[in-house]
Amino acid sequence: MRFTNNKWFIGLAVIVVAVLALGLVMKRNHDIASLQTPKTQSVAVQVATVTRGSLPITQHYMGKVEPVLATDLAARITANVIAVNKREGDLVIKGETLLQLDELALSSKVRAMEAEVSAAESLTAAAQSSYQTQLASFERDEYLYSSKAISLENFEKSKAAADNALSQLNAAKQRVRQAQANLSTVQTELGYAYITAPFDGIVVKRSAEPGEIAAPGKSLLRLQGTSAGYRIIAQISQEQIGRIKVGTMAIITDGPNQLEAPVSKVYPALAANNLATIEVVIDKLPSGLPAGATVGLDFVLDNVIGCIVPVNALVKTNETTFVVVVKDGMAEQVPVIVTGQTDKLAVVSGILEDAVVAVGQQSALLRLMNGVKVKTMQIAGDNP
Repeated sequence: MRFTNNKWFIGLAVIVVAVLALGLVMKRNHDIASLQTPKTQSVAVQVATVTRGSLPITQHYMGKVEPVLATDLAARITANVIAVNKREGDLVIKGETLLQLDELALSSKVRAMEAEVSAAESLTAAAQSSYQTQLASFERDEYLYSSKAISLENFEKSKAAADNALSQLNAAKQRVRQAQANLSTVQTELGYAYITAPFDGIVVKRSAEPGEIAAPGKSLLRLQGTSAGYRIIAQISQEQIGRIKVGTMAIITDGPNQLEAPVSKVYPALAANNLATIEVVIDKLPSGLPAGATVGLDFVLDNVIGCIVPVNALVKTNETTFVVVVKDGMAEQVPVIVTGQTDKLAVVSGILEDAVVAVGQQSALLRLMNGVKVKTMQIAGDNP
């Protein structure tokens, strides 16, 4: 009887446990069913709108700005510097006196040469008078000789005297010419005491001060012309010689400022460093830069027309290149062919104008598989 009671008690415990387990399972299923299905999260991406146009394909170099017209002013004589009328940055006008040298010694030489000319002219006048007298005497003796009034000996003496007077006159005239030439030389040298501007320009270097000695070949002032323009000199690799020619457009860049000018000259020989030299001439300095400044030069090698996207919209793998087009909030990987590229933009085929593409790091774009939901953020000012 006791065994029967234990059996009944165990069966009842089993039933209770089964009822409790069933209740827990039903409650769990009810809780799961009551939960809402979670929404798929959208991926935030930056995007740009595809445009259609022409993209210049360029090669970048650095160039140095030089004036087309520049010169160093030096003295032609050795003399003390009396005055220097200009300093760096001063504008000059053609013909304006810039420096004055000591002219005292030259002035003395001019006066001495003037006295020499005057003396030579006085001697010439005396020789001219003597010659006229001897000529008249000879002409008279010539008439008398023809009339048999004087002997041959007297006639020849008269002719010799006239010839001698003519020789002295010619010698005196030669002395006048030589004295005048000497005077002209010292007068010219006197003009060298005043150094003038050979063209309109600006002083970029002053190398002399009053009291110093000027000597031939020693630079006193350096001038740059302001009306002849400026040239930008760049050296390019041999591989680009065939692509950059006279007339090739160059984009000159100084910070945010840009201007365009064609290549004006390709030097016919390579420099010592085996690089070719290219020259671009412009009317004025870009952005007011000083001569000697360095600017960026982007030579336009080609113009590619097509759909333009930012370079950071391209995803390149071993098999293909694609962009992620965003449409109706969904991502789609679209294969493209790159037909031209700069450091910021690329021309591609395979997508349409006005399409919206994701931009960013390649690692992030690779995760945007087809069908992924995206939330777009436009990039201000970065559209092509």
